[in-house]
Amino acid sequence: SRETGNALQAAVASVFGLQLSEVPNFTEMPEGYEAVIRKFCQEGGSDCVKVPLKDDSSVVLSDDYEQKLCIVRGKSPRG
Repeated sequence: SRETGNALQAAVASVFGLQLSEVPNFTEMPEGYEAVIRKFCQEGGSDCVKVPLKDDSSVVLSDDYEQKLCIVRGKSPRG
C-alpha cells in the first residue's frame, strides 16, 4: 500500500521465483504480516522463522540456518 509499501511482498516473490501478483501484500493483512507470511510459506511447502534482532540490531544465527533462504530487513531513511 502507499502507507506501508510492498518491499516484503516483493522480497518473498523474488525468493520463491513468483510474480508479484502471486504473493499477497503481507503488511496489509488484518491478521498481521507474520501470521500471513508463515501460512503462505507453509502452503507452498516451506517454513518461515522470524529471528529476533538483538538490542544493537544485530543477529546471531545458528548453523541450522546454513544454506537456507532468508530475507533480511532493516530501517530505511523513510522509517
